[in-house]
Amino acid sequence: YRNLLPALTYLPVELVAVCDVNEDLARRTAEQYTAGRFYTKAADMYAKEDLEAVFISVSPHMHPELVCEALAAGLHVWLEKPPAIRVVGVEQMLAARGERVVVVGFKKAFMPATAKVKELIAGEDGGPLWSMLAEYHQKLPEDGRAVLESGETGPHWDLCHPLSMMLEVGGEVAAVVGHRAKLGGGSCVLEFGS
Repeated sequence: YRNLLPALTYLPVELVAVCDVNEDLARRTAEQYTAGRFYTKAADMYAKEDLEAVFISVSPHMHPELVCEALAAGLHVWLEKPPAIRVVGVEQMLAARGERVVVVGFKKAFMPATAKVKELIAGEDGGPLWSMLAEYHQKLPEDGRAVLESGETGPHWDLCHPLSMMLEVGGEVAAVVGHRAKLGGGSCVLEFGS
């Protein structure tokens, strides 16, 4: 309601239908954004509507299942970050993708500033990237493994913002070293293959 749906007003996109397990919310959203039709099951929407793509904005726990369902229906997909809780979920989506486009809302990777950094590095006066620093003040969970096992979501998932920018600029990561301090802060050093 704050970012995605209002942004559709400015895009060359026609919102055809809305799907939400909460029927009242689906109805109100469809009315507010003049989608016309609403559904409580994605499979029903895929079967009855002539769609090209879907925007999926739910808990990352649900992404693999819902993305694979949309891909099986022949649709392109945009989904909110992070794409999944575990790597196996990303692997499932990649295996199901085929020729369809799947984009994750890693907004920092698509910022004009990120594109400019890449342009400067690749330019005639540029050169190899020696180092970069991204600070993102966020308390890290005490036991990351326990957080994954519990299925807990929270603000720590926002760490994907600086990471997405760094991956876009630096490329493939060859090694990772992490440290979590007693009070919850920490650092992560990425060694890029480049």
